[in-house]
Amino acid sequence: MYHTWIDGKEKMAQQLQWVKLQDNGVFVCCDESEGQGVILDGEIYHVDGRPQIDRPTVTLIWQEDTKKLMNTAFLTFVALAQAQILDDAAVMEHAELFAEWNHSVHYKKGDICAFRQCLYRCVQEHTSQIDWTPEVAASLWTRVGDRGAEWQAWAQPVGAHDVYMLGDKVCHLDKYWISDVDNNVWEPGVHGWNEAPQ
Repeated sequence: MYHTWIDGKEKMAQQLQWVKLQDNGVFVCCDESEGQGVILDGEIYHVDGRPQIDRPTVTLIWQEDTKKLMNTAFLTFVALAQAQILDDAAVMEHAELFAEWNHSVHYKKGDICAFRQCLYRCVQEHTSQIDWTPEVAASLWTRVGDRGAEWQAWAQPVGAHDVYMLGDKVCHLDKYWISDVDNNVWEPGVHGWNEAPQ
């Protein structure tokens, strides 16, 4: 597919016929490598960046493989979702872009997968096991779009293994809190936490 722009308006074409100007002033068909212009809707246009001809100029972008371009867009969307740059509402609108959860897969914190028609975000890096499905392994997964699942009830840490890290989210005393320090052992509202908007 070819996308062209003429005076700021887009014109698409499945194929392009390239032309070049002969010494006698006649345009002849040629390969893209020697073309100065293209024929669009029966008109000859100079292609921006090619040797100049006295014709209106067209800006040309060629998408060699539309499917490949779409795959790149999908991968970019998934990466932005997993980096939590996109909000959950936007993520859920395109749930079909995310891979199904599977066992024996190494998941990193932030990875998103689909499971039983829901999306889940990994909250702890792990290699999945057959009995650690996202809907039952609450310490490993949180459901996307479910604020109650994302904001787990705060519990007093008892050791280095369960301290809260920068950015961790909890619910405590009917409020939502985000840790603003690593190795956070304090109660929300006392120290080390910012209250999140309701």
